[in-house]
Amino acid sequence: MDTPKLDGVAENGSEIPKTHTYKNAQGKANTEMHPAWFTQYAESQMINVLGEDFQLNVHENGETGSCGWNANGKKTITINGVQGRVQVSINLTLIGSKNAK
Repeated sequence: MDTPKLDGVAENGSEIPKTHTYKNAQGKANTEMHPAWFTQYAESQMINVLGEDFQLNVHENGETGSCGWNANGKKTITINGVQGRVQVSINLTLIGSKNAK
């Protein structure tokens, strides 16, 4: 049986780490998926909110270094016969991605 490869390879040939370890606010060491791994291999996903599908797109925040998925849109709702519109904003952030070096 082959040993699984621990790291991926970016288009430029450099290795992509799967995980990174950092200390959280309480000083506890956590090991999480590395943001570079996430952004290389994560794919868009669909999520249903109030009966309407929204596409979650992979995103990387250049300022903070965090990454994950996000989706935005508008949805018409009806409550007791009265229509209104709501803003849908969904942000799923990879835990620990801001702390990656």
